Amino acid sequence: MLIKSRFYFYPFFNPLIYDEINRMGNYFGINKETKRDFSIVVSLDAHNENFNNLPIALYSLLNQSLKPDKIVLWLDEELYDLTTIPYEISRFIKNGLEIKFVKEIKSYTKSIYAFKNYKDSIIVTAEDNIFYPKDWLKRLYHSYISMQDCIHVHLAHKIELKKDIQNKDKQKNDTNISFNNIMEAAGGILYPPNCFTKEAYREDVFSKLAPYSDEIWFWLMAIIHNKKINVIKNHYRYLPCLNFFELLKNNNKKHLKEIYDEPIDLLMKYYGQNIINKL
Repeated sequence: MLIKSRFYFYPFFNPLIYDEINRMGNYFGINKETKRDFSIVVSLDAHNENFNNLPIALYSLLNQSLKPDKIVLWLDEELYDLTTIPYEISRFIKNGLEIKFVKEIKSYTKSIYAFKNYKDSIIVTAEDNIFYPKDWLKRLYHSYISMQDCIHVHLAHKIELKKDIQNKDKQKNDTNISFNNIMEAAGGILYPPNCFTKEAYREDVFSKLAPYSDEIWFWLMAIIHNKKINVIKNHYRYLPCLNFFELLKNNNKKHLKEIYDEPIDLLMKYYGQNIINKL
């Protein structure tokens, strides 16, 4: 499977972005005024190798034109607590960031804990190495308002599965609402409230068959729970990545095969023909 990245490297060597962060003061980036039917929770996790970029990603999330009700950062409880994380990260607590320490479950950390702790909320997952434009969340939310039973994304890859599950063709990103759209995590994913049952929490399955492939796991969960994936009409086609080396890794063919092709094959075999029939 060859996937061309729709991200570009955003070189923040210009110190102005850090001046912007320093000028935030006590600005509160969380909604405290608007009463919503369902609260919006933006969820992300982070690892030490991205801590240098994390303040910029957090700054972009705290400066959305549509303010979420919560922004939650999940960190590995075995490595961090409020005394060990850098001030450049903890400083955002006064701006509305919540930091929670949990058992780390690789890339699933940002999703599984959000689903479990905020079942009745809209969950929007984000990544720690992307700078999100100001209306990124607003576009996702407005799309959700018009179609509340779908999962909404900015970026996806369309997959066509033939009778032989080994025969897979990737097609370009499009705006169809479909089970065949595999969501791209870095573009942001909006899950409606109570999107999945406890089947999505099956660590015994995903840790064995798709340990590094949360996008594939939740795509399959979407099919099982009859949730089509909608690439929103005014989606961002390109998003700035803060880590050049991460960008290179994500375009490596061997890496793509490990996180996409192999888990798809294993999960399709595990869940059976009834999944394939929906595609």
